[in-house]
This record gives sequence, structure tokens and C-alpha cells, in this order.
Amino acid sequence: MASILVVEDPILDSTVTRFLEGAGHVITLAGSVAEARKGLDERPFQLMLSVVESRGRSLEGFLEDAATQRPTMAIVLVCSETNAHAGEDLRRRGHVAEVLRQPVTLVQVRDAAQRALEGRDLLTPIASLRRGMRRLQATELSDGSREILKGMARQLETLASRARSVTGGR
Repeated sequence: MASILVVEDPILDSTVTRFLEGAGHVITLAGSVAEARKGLDERPFQLMLSVVESRGRSLEGFLEDAATQRPTMAIVLVCSETNAHAGEDLRRRGHVAEVLRQPVTLVQVRDAAQRALEGRDLLTPIASLRRGMRRLQATELSDGSREILKGMARQLETLASRARSVTGGR
């Protein structure tokens, strides 16, 4: 199934990890932002699941960086009620696919992970097409070809907008 990075929470590390492994996912644990950065440098993940215990610039900055550097990796956050504003802000800015508020059930986490992975499946080809279009735009093209490329770019952004409405952002 999917390769999932679980960041910074002992409860998620044990309970959710066993649950997601039972569903066939491969789980990597990171006990800190530094461990998570190292994990992302070492291998690709389809999903990152993280808990926001307290509003911290290091975690928020890491999530923004991870979303930018790994645009095809889905991110799901679990927040306490008092920190939900931080998670919702990241979701609105498109860095996070979904925010869950504690307390959460295993089923809620599983369902959020599944929705995020389905959204990722929509966004991965869009990210690839965007990279290809940027390369084409950097080359010399005739005026007619450039107009065709602009039309394709508009269609791609329409598709991306529809995908974002399904995935909740990004």
C-alpha cells in the first residue's frame, strides 16, 4: 500500500502504527522534526501523519518545507482543540491535506489517511505535468506553440483546482 511517515507522537507511534500496518501500509517513525527531516531525505513517502501538540515554529516550518519540497506527499495533522488554528492555517495555505482534532479514533485516522492518499493520487500526475510544462515554457517556441501551451496550462490549473476541492488543499 503506502509508505507513511509518523512524526512526533508516542500514542500515534504505537496504536495508529499497528492499525495502519495491519492495513498493509509501511510505517516509519520519527520522534522529532530532525528525525523526520532525515527520513524525508532518505526515502520518499506517500503520506506524513503528524501531531501538533503545541504551536511551534519548527514543526510548522518543517511542514511547510516538506509540502513544498515533496508536493506529491500528502500530509495529515492531528491537533488538540487549542492548536487547531495552526493546523487549519496550514491546510488553508495548501500545505496540509486534512486536519483532525483530538480526540480522534483509529477509524478517523484511517479514513483521513485514505482520503489524503486518494487526493495524492490525483495530484501526483498534475505535479509531473506542471514540471514538464515549465520545461517547455523555458524553451524557444513559435507563437502558435506558445498559445497551445498556455491553453494546456489553463486546463491543467482547472484540473488542479478540481483535485484540490477533493483533497482539501494543495
